[in-house]
Amino acid sequence: MRLFSTTGLIHAGVSHAALSVAFVVTLVLVNLISASEAAAKRGVPDSVKVACSGDYKRFCPGYEVGSSKLDRCMRSNGKRLSNVCVRELVDKGMVPRSLLSKARRR
Repeated sequence: MRLFSTTGLIHAGVSHAALSVAFVVTLVLVNLISASEAAAKRGVPDSVKVACSGDYKRFCPGYEVGSSKLDRCMRSNGKRLSNVCVRELVDKGMVPRSLLSKARRR
């Protein structure tokens, strides 16, 4: 095992090339996650915001509109969402049409 110091850090048996590859992979993953989050924020139509505003305020007020965390929160409350919200989500292709028939039963 060889030890060498690079800018004050000691690496045991890890080459500069391996560290560079790991750094690049990390940057790519961070950028993909950020891009995905930004795309989700841009992808909420105004009509969905209006139709689901009551459900948002009731079930998930602590989450940023369009965020993946809000999406998870709304999905976890899916059975409790208003018919108006579910219909608009279906109309915009944001949830499967099968949820519309469940919403009508309430």
